[in-house]
Amino acid sequence: MTGEDDEARRASPIESAITNDDASRPIQSSRKRNWDQLVACRIRDELIIAREIVINDAESSLRHKLTLRSTQEEIQRCTGAVVITRGKYRFPNAPPDGEKPLYLHISAASHLKETTERILAVDRAAAMIEEMMRQKPSSQLGVVGFHTVK
Repeated sequence: MTGEDDEARRASPIESAITNDDASRPIQSSRKRNWDQLVACRIRDELIIAREIVINDAESSLRHKLTLRSTQEEIQRCTGAVVITRGKYRFPNAPPDGEKPLYLHISAASHLKETTERILAVDRAAAMIEEMMRQKPSSQLGVVGFHTVK
């Protein structure tokens, strides 16, 4: 063996990528494929499908009901979307304090992998919340008229 053969074997991945050696091409394409798969997974994981519904100005009993864990869990069971209370309650006519008013953040649950499933789950949860907000306060005894989606 010559000294050149030893140097070629010790070349870094970057140096071997620069060479036109046919032996390095399968490794390069395999690395490229793995990189592309990693990027695709990361993009899918970072694709956040979410909506926000401001409930700050809703009637107090409705606002209370929508912020209850049991109500939010029921919405999640029915739709597959996660509902989280965020923001800060601001009294009517209160001056802005830099924080968002009280709202519900709706996002797709992590077990939903397909983009269409994620969008549908968020849309269903938003529709369910908006329907509750349209109902009269006396009819807000329970979540009615929605079926569990599996």
